[in-house]
Amino acid sequence: MSYPDTRNKSIEFESGLAFGNLFAQPQSDVKDLFPAASSCFLSRGRDALYCIISDLGFLPGTGVLLPSFACDEIYRPFIDAKYVPHYYRVNRDLTPDFPHICSMAKHCKVILMINYFGFNQPPPVYEKARDLGLIVIEDGSHSWLSDSISGSNRGDYCFASLRKLAPLPDGAVLTKKTAECRKEYSYIRSSNVLMFRLCRWMGLLIKGSNNKRPRAIKSWLTKEFFSSAEILLRSFPSPAPMSSLSGRILHRLDTGEIAAARRRNYLLLAQNLKTISGLNPVFPELPPGVVPYGFPVFAEKRSLLQSALESLNIQAAPLWAQSEMVPSASIDDGYIYDKTLLLPIGQDYDENDILSMAQRIRRLL
Repeated sequence: MSYPDTRNKSIEFESGLAFGNLFAQPQSDVKDLFPAASSCFLSRGRDALYCIISDLGFLPGTGVLLPSFACDEIYRPFIDAKYVPHYYRVNRDLTPDFPHICSMAKHCKVILMINYFGFNQPPPVYEKARDLGLIVIEDGSHSWLSDSISGSNRGDYCFASLRKLAPLPDGAVLTKKTAECRKEYSYIRSSNVLMFRLCRWMGLLIKGSNNKRPRAIKSWLTKEFFSSAEILLRSFPSPAPMSSLSGRILHRLDTGEIAAARRRNYLLLAQNLKTISGLNPVFPELPPGVVPYGFPVFAEKRSLLQSALESLNIQAAPLWAQSEMVPSASIDDGYIYDKTLLLPIGQDYDENDILSMAQRIRRLL
């Protein structure tokens, strides 16, 4: 296959936003994704977790099963609620290690499961958890555009940070399987919430403009605004509601177009990276209906590769190193913690961008 000339275009995870999205016609498919009767919209994924914990109403000291392969922010709401965490191992195919779960389940009432990188956990995973008498919280932040997540979530609770896949200043959704979401949550107002949204909003608009007419100053400003937003993200209390601006944008996005672009980019990257030594796709195949967040690989020299890719304007995310909160007994061989690297395949990029990225990676390896 012939490749386009390698360009210096930055390929990143954040998507840009066109100002015209504010004035587009509402899209009907968003209403199908998030039925109003069972959906509650918040600012961040952690806000949804705080609301779920409030809804559960369990006393401090309640045992909760948490995946050992995750970021610290997933754990923090449970720690703040004084739940007792029991960290379970995750297999190399990113499914839960059920023998390990079974050894701790009698001490727990709740389990959190993650649909890693947009790939749904198999239905038997949820059935096994319920057979153990556990309430299932499903983290669909990477998978809310994949089939059978938002519309008919398999967890008793399902939440998703919407800004992972869509160009939104903020936004998360919480759905319940058997009843309406509670509407009585007491939201906390903070000036940092406004600053967070403003930084995200400016970053999204500048990124959208840079996609059309690239400029070095635009790239720099985009990174500055998004970096400031990430700092502010941790500095305001939970729960906070989703902004009306994000709600307006969300209902005007063509999620079908976003899904199609992400699937196309994933398949193209998989085709062009499949023979590279030292770089093994976690999911070589893309099942029907799955809309990926990124392209996860096991990289034998992850740190070196990440640094090299950054110098070539490719943002690669090392997800995740072992958290200090997780005891070593909850880790198996450490492979997924040390080798997993996520490559961007967002809807802002066309086939030439993906082929250019593949060429840059091939030249490194």
